[in-house]
Amino acid sequence: MTAALSQVFFKAGERSLVVGPKGLSTHIGKKGGSIAWGEVRSVDSEGDDLVILGRGGNAMMVPSSAFASEVERNECVTACKRWIRDAQSNNS
Repeated sequence: MTAALSQVFFKAGERSLVVGPKGLSTHIGKKGGSIAWGEVRSVDSEGDDLVILGRGGNAMMVPSSAFASEVERNECVTACKRWIRDAQSNNS
């Protein structure tokens, strides 16, 4: 439900997204930011989209077209979930 409500505040434009062991970074035009995995609540598949939900309620929808293949998308989801789990265990 939170992800759907966040769509009201959807930012149009092409977004670049880079994920890695410490978190993710994103840019839309000249604006950008970084988020540590400890600030991410979940990464899940929802239909054709990948939904990254932040602890503050913000969400980012990543379309399947952002990935070269279904395998690459699944590998990304698996890695992101591992990094979130690792961040949570480091903060405990």
